[in-house]
Amino acid sequence: MRKALYRMVLALALAVALISEAQAGIEEAHAAYDRGNYSEAWSMYRQYAEQGDREAQYALGGMYYDGKGVARDYRQAALWLTRSAEQGLAEAQMFLGSLYFDGKGVSQDYEVALKWYLVAAQNGNVDAQFNMGYMYEYGLGVAIDCDKAQDWYSRAANQGDEEAQEILQYFTCREYSNVALLELRPVPTAFSSAITR
Repeated sequence: MRKALYRMVLALALAVALISEAQAGIEEAHAAYDRGNYSEAWSMYRQYAEQGDREAQYALGGMYYDGKGVARDYRQAALWLTRSAEQGLAEAQMFLGSLYFDGKGVSQDYEVALKWYLVAAQNGNVDAQFNMGYMYEYGLGVAIDCDKAQDWYSRAANQGDEEAQEILQYFTCREYSNVALLELRPVPTAFSSAITR
């Protein structure tokens, strides 16, 4: 019994040490990125991303998206962001939703974008909450629902999102809900995806 307990304690200590080492490596990668040394940051992020670190996967996806330290590659961005998003990182979920919204690196699909926005919004991501309001207001990937749009905008506003606060002051979704040709109304160009927010 004592040997089993000792092995468990030793395994736990080793796991904590590995996590601490990985976190220190991620911090080094962040510092390299902040200094503008993108190739060094990319190399470090890649190492930890391949080991399954969701924060490194998110950062690597962003670097592929922006073309910093590596050639711009939206497919690679989507691949790494998907890995991070599936591990529950709200920022990656939001970013991935925006890739599906814009059709960058993946096929444009409002329903899949909505799925990722919803997961991120439920994880407290304010940009995703705003985007959920937008999707419901304009019926993108979901039927128009002014009440849900207002609810999501309110959640974002309650977290301090100024754009959501402004929208709620002049919220007009109900004015459009009975317009017969609503589907013909173009999507406003003022939409802010995760990448620009």
